[in-house]
Amino acid sequence: MACYTISEEPTHHSDCCVAISSRLLDLLTEILPRSPRLTLSIGSGTGLLEAALIDWSNRRLIIRGVEASPSINKYLEPEDLAIVGTTSTLYVIADIAAAWMFVYPRSTNLVSRYLRLFDHERLQSVVWIGPRNDWPEYEEIIETTLFGHSEGGHVEEIHDAGVAAYEMVVLCRKNIEHV
Repeated sequence: MACYTISEEPTHHSDCCVAISSRLLDLLTEILPRSPRLTLSIGSGTGLLEAALIDWSNRRLIIRGVEASPSINKYLEPEDLAIVGTTSTLYVIADIAAAWMFVYPRSTNLVSRYLRLFDHERLQSVVWIGPRNDWPEYEEIIETTLFGHSEGGHVEEIHDAGVAAYEMVVLCRKNIEHV
C-alpha cells in the first residue's frame, strides 16, 4: 500500500477529502470503540484516513471501509474493506458495528437510509466529518433518526479536532443507559 505522512497540523492529501493530523487520529482513537467492536467507515474512498487510523491505533481499532468500487482503494488491506454494489447500496451487515463514520458523505439520503434501515441495538455512536457548511443538512437527520424520541442521545461538535478550519468533527453518542 502507498505511504503517507502524518503531522501535528491538518494536512490535505491528494487522495483524501479531510485534512488529516495526529490530533485527529488521537481523537478518533479515543472516541471510537476498541477491538473487538467494529467501526464502519461508510464511503471510505481511497481508505487513507481509515488505514492511517488503523496504523495509528496499533490495530486497537477494527475499522472496515465500505466502498462501491474496490479499484478506488489504495490504502486498506483487503480484509479491512467491504464492497457494496453501488454508491447507494447499503452494507447488508452494517448493524453489527458499534460505530459508523461518515467522512465527507455525498448524500443525506444515504446517511438517512442507513439510520432508518438498521436496528441500532449495537450502534453506540456515529462520527460525522465534513465541511462545516454541510453539517446543517445532516444534523436533523442524524438526531431524529438515530435517537428518535425514546432513546435519546448527545450530539456534539468536537472542537480543536485537528481538521482544517472549515471542517468539523461531530460525535453523536447514545445516552449511556441505552447502550
